Amino acid sequence: ATNATGAPLRVTYRASVEPLPLTSRQELELRLVLAVLSSIFVLVPFCYIPAAFCTYVVRERATGAKHLQLLSGARPSLYWLATYLWDLLLYFCLTALVLVVLLAYGE
Repeated sequence: ATNATGAPLRVTYRASVEPLPLTSRQELELRLVLAVLSSIFVLVPFCYIPAAFCTYVVRERATGAKHLQLLSGARPSLYWLATYLWDLLLYFCLTALVLVVLLAYGE
């Protein structure tokens, strides 16, 4: 196509998208999906907590620390109580950190 002087016409197209507002059902579905995803992202790190406790047991088994303590006169019940209390302390520290993060984000 040409104009009156014979020069070619420059044709341009412009498109714009203006989405409709979400319905109440769509907003509910979106909130549900976001809640599920956020809960997954919060719960996945909790899988690493037992792994953190297992590394101590594996390292103790490899070095023979329990055997050495038992040979030096420590009672087995005291050894296991100390191990349990240490694991409990680590768990409470991790739980407190998670609560601090959740409170910081207002959840």
